[in-house]
Amino acid sequence: MKHLSTIYMACTLILYTTGGYSQTNSMVHFSKSFYTSGEVVWYRVYLTEGFPKAAKVIAVSVYQAQRGLVDQFHLLSDSTSATASGYYRIPHDCSSGVYEFVFTAFEKGTNFPVTLAEASVPIYNDLQGNTATSAAESPSSAALGTPKPSGDLKILIKTNASSYSPREKAAVMIEVRDESGAPVEAQLSIAIRDERLTTINHPLFSTLKTGKEPSLDKELANEIPISGTFKGPEGEDLVKKGNMGVYMITQRQFTYFQSKSNGDYSFEVPNTYGPFSLHFRSFLPANLQTRVDRDVPHRKLKTELPMLPEIAEYLRLSKKRKSIFHLFGMTENAFEVEDKVVQEQTLEYDASYWIDEYEPFPDIKTFSKELFLPLRIRQDKDGNYLVRVFNPAQNVRRYYSKPPIFLIDGKLTGNENIFANLELSEIENLHLVWDFPKLKAYFGPLGYRGAIIVETKNGNFELPEEDLAGLFDFNGIQPPANYPIQPGEASKISIHPTLFWAPNVQTNSSGTTTLSVPLSDDQSRFVIEVMAQDHNGNQGAGYQTFEVALKQ
Repeated sequence: MKHLSTIYMACTLILYTTGGYSQTNSMVHFSKSFYTSGEVVWYRVYLTEGFPKAAKVIAVSVYQAQRGLVDQFHLLSDSTSATASGYYRIPHDCSSGVYEFVFTAFEKGTNFPVTLAEASVPIYNDLQGNTATSAAESPSSAALGTPKPSGDLKILIKTNASSYSPREKAAVMIEVRDESGAPVEAQLSIAIRDERLTTINHPLFSTLKTGKEPSLDKELANEIPISGTFKGPEGEDLVKKGNMGVYMITQRQFTYFQSKSNGDYSFEVPNTYGPFSLHFRSFLPANLQTRVDRDVPHRKLKTELPMLPEIAEYLRLSKKRKSIFHLFGMTENAFEVEDKVVQEQTLEYDASYWIDEYEPFPDIKTFSKELFLPLRIRQDKDGNYLVRVFNPAQNVRRYYSKPPIFLIDGKLTGNENIFANLELSEIENLHLVWDFPKLKAYFGPLGYRGAIIVETKNGNFELPEEDLAGLFDFNGIQPPANYPIQPGEASKISIHPTLFWAPNVQTNSSGTTTLSVPLSDDQSRFVIEVMAQDHNGNQGAGYQTFEVALKQ
């Protein structure tokens, strides 16, 4: 076997400092310079030297000039390095435009936004018409080519050949050194993509976007921040503070906070992965308007999207590529997301009833009365139901004076009529909680008068409009995902502009790391792009190319 130093012989590029990236500014590394509908935007954010090396929540807000805020989700920064990585699935029906990715942290306790980075990303819908700027405004096609290396770190990229055949494996070694030539342990993100199709040397089409120099003198939030305001029934400002409860439906947990006298509020909810819903419940009048503030500070959105001949050619090939994948019954941008278990609060019920185990009754009121449930259901003179839970504890033995809370298929309501009018035949089971220590632990102040939990047979009970006013959906922490390694099965075609993306690579104590990259069916010139940051915040970027062609 040949020694490693003789194997890596053909392509070597040493990148020296050219006064590039400052450690006081953040940096975002994208897998590609522009994207099309249905593709995935992969990226890694390198934060400033002063950013804490601890898990902090970062909101990723995606804006577009015509549509405003189009998506928002959250990342957790790496607990050992001031970095975070993620992805954005572009909808197939997206509008063409320049999309602004805004990365925001929040001061703990106030949720005051701290902008970490903003990056403009061109996105084209290759299945619809695209808006082009005039020729004078478009970047020159002569600007095509691989960018020059930049940064305070020197990067050496070696490959074991200068050219390969399709479906071969390319061996790559990367070495990082500081300005004095000493090896450096550094965080890397690595992209390998088709240079001829994707490299445009123009600021808008850069894969490395310089971010902000934020002020980080306050502690940052490590849980998901929620902010907004409460208004009166007619939209008027409030004049006094209010205690509020929020039910996290997926986690089956309550959290409580106090709004300011003008109705503004801010609080944090425990980190959860993927989508989640919050249901706001007020101790103030029930007809309050709840508003959630999702917007974050961002610069003026770009409205013009350049259209170069090279981009038009990419879009033509992109449509053809989609057709080929469809023909083979394949998904072009499929990748697997890591499963993350949502931590649900386990409820211990005081009584449970499986409805089908009993003879049929006409309604819940009759069912409760005939089976002597610790539950009283009556109607007032106007026909409205009054529901009370009985606490049979030896030192209590009385009905609670106020109505319980109801959780129907995980949805929260305080409406007694909704519960009492449920079709008994559609209920799977019914659970009661009356023990006060349990109520206090599970539900807090909103549940001090008992709780009734109902699961229906279809599992998707719809609340009436008035109960939906305080229900809001959010995207929590984005589950980790890995870029799919190409080319996959030999029997299936593999054609991808981005061959390889690895956002979380680290060099060893010798400043090196090695890769084995399986090549696709594409024949072109590919570029290896490496972004590096050491523990002091020093950064650098480097590039190397290789060819893929059929051997004669």
